[in-house]
Amino acid sequence: MPNKTIEKIWYGKVKPFEQLRDDEGHDTEVYKNVSVLRKELLATLTNEQKELLERYESAQDAVTAICEKKSFERGFKLGVNLIIESVGKS
Repeated sequence: MPNKTIEKIWYGKVKPFEQLRDDEGHDTEVYKNVSVLRKELLATLTNEQKELLERYESAQDAVTAICEKKSFERGFKLGVNLIIESVGKS
């Protein structure tokens, strides 16, 4: 019996980094709010301030990417350790 999860990973069908949003739409309101607030903020800024905000958002995106990667790695390792421990006790 082939391992379906390993097969999905091999064929690139498992992409957790692309599944960040809630499929049931619970996060939609939060994303809308951020978008509205950003538009309101941009309307009050000078061009120089807009450029500074863009640089800040870019730096924040880089920090977020690092945190997401580390969280994924930690979660994966935790899952592997749980599997190892559960198999070792049988």
